Amino acid sequence: MTEAERYMKRGWPVFPVRGKIPITAHGVLDATTDVEAEATWPTPSTGLGLATGEPSGVWVLDLDSADAMRAFIALQDKHETGRIRTVAAKTKRGHHLYFRMPPGRDIRNSAGKVGPGIDVRGTGGYVVLPPSAHPDGGVYEWAGGRSPDDIQLAVTPRWLVDLVCGRADTRTNAPAIGDAIGEGGRNATLTSLAGTLRRRGMSEEAIAAALHVENEARCVPPLSVGEVDGIVASVARYTPSDPVVIVTGERTEPTMELIDGAVLDRMRDEKLKPVSAVSLPWPKWRDACRGAGGGEGLAHGWHVIVGAPSAAGKSLFATNFAAHAVRTGEHVCMISLEMSQIEIMTRMLAIYSGENIRALEHGRQFDRAVWDAAAMQLQEAPGSIRVNRYPINGLHQIREVFERHINDGCRTFVTDYLQLAWVKSAETLNQQITEVSHTIRGLALEYGVLSLGLSQVNRATSTSNEMTKEGLMGGSSLENDADQVVLLAKSEPTYGGYKSHVKLAKNRHGPSAEWDIILETKTLRMTG
Repeated sequence: MTEAERYMKRGWPVFPVRGKIPITAHGVLDATTDVEAEATWPTPSTGLGLATGEPSGVWVLDLDSADAMRAFIALQDKHETGRIRTVAAKTKRGHHLYFRMPPGRDIRNSAGKVGPGIDVRGTGGYVVLPPSAHPDGGVYEWAGGRSPDDIQLAVTPRWLVDLVCGRADTRTNAPAIGDAIGEGGRNATLTSLAGTLRRRGMSEEAIAAALHVENEARCVPPLSVGEVDGIVASVARYTPSDPVVIVTGERTEPTMELIDGAVLDRMRDEKLKPVSAVSLPWPKWRDACRGAGGGEGLAHGWHVIVGAPSAAGKSLFATNFAAHAVRTGEHVCMISLEMSQIEIMTRMLAIYSGENIRALEHGRQFDRAVWDAAAMQLQEAPGSIRVNRYPINGLHQIREVFERHINDGCRTFVTDYLQLAWVKSAETLNQQITEVSHTIRGLALEYGVLSLGLSQVNRATSTSNEMTKEGLMGGSSLENDADQVVLLAKSEPTYGGYKSHVKLAKNRHGPSAEWDIILETKTLRMTG
């Protein structure tokens, strides 16, 4: 009997994965308990995924580190339930704890809602099952005496249900909530509560726990996890004796602060902190990054658009940017909707190492020793690079990449290119681009990360001599949402490579700028 059959006979719907990625056409939606379906699955696979939540009646708490495990133990101690004994699997750095779905409640996916480093996999999600291979080496395995053959799934304690999905509403026979907070007052009310708790000396973790419970119980509809965490982070900057400034993203009456000497001193101290920005390899662009960029580079929290005609080299431009970022210690996610992982990494190795691209490409000139030497240089970099191995084509997938890899420490995201991001509800290109632009801009702001999005320009614009930011394909939202718009002209042959003209056409935080870059054809490095 195969592993898939064993799980199916237990009533657990499963599907094949490679690493952590589903390899069936519809991913988790293809999970099944039909043993005959296994014969139709694509190969090769390296393991199995379990559809969590409603399909299986199982939800999973993902503790991604020893610190997360300690935080969960502290929660159990706080609620005096004793140690919960349930089915558990070892992951690369932590554990998966399996629970029965609570009657009448639907648990959904979330990140950090229960505590730092603690994620939830419920309806619509999945986990990789033992003994599947882990993409970083090793295998998932059941903890000693904690496999589903050894013990039964634990019933989810009420306090954990409330943390994971909020207090039950009136449909679950729970007491009705008479003081619900509607749209327009949620952000201000929660921020006011957070300020009160901070003045009483509560820690950031305690404030976060209180706000998440209050958000789920009273806000209609609840704010996102990221919005609540943003409120907590903002308030936690103040010591208990400080006046707390309420900053909201909703249409509420503003809470004003008298700008006195103490406030100005606080602002001065903020200015003295190191700039949180991604360094740039091109000096003229770097110098134009004022404001939060501090003249050093693109600030975390900014959304930047790089526009260029087809075949003008915008992907190479972005790869040069990413290579420099990795060299300076940045952790980068490159989301490619067009090129394969191996194509991107071949270019990255040449740019990072300075090796001849011909020795790294497929064909008779490929040199394994050159590849290994370039790969070693990249692996020793202060930063890191992540590139999707399998196709990404939907905006929902891009959002998932942001949210998943922010937890891995990534603070720079490159999307290549925006017009290829599919939006189910969009009927026109303008609607599609508007949704894509607003979403990615929102992610950069919400999580304080840098987003660099690549864009095609309209054909009429790309054939003219003068490129403008108004020529970005898909309407004005790309320009309006961007902190900066960089335009890359088609290249012209020059000695030893190609020359392109670059224009910083929009800069919300400083002056415009123009410069030339030279593409070295041997190494694909862009200098200028």
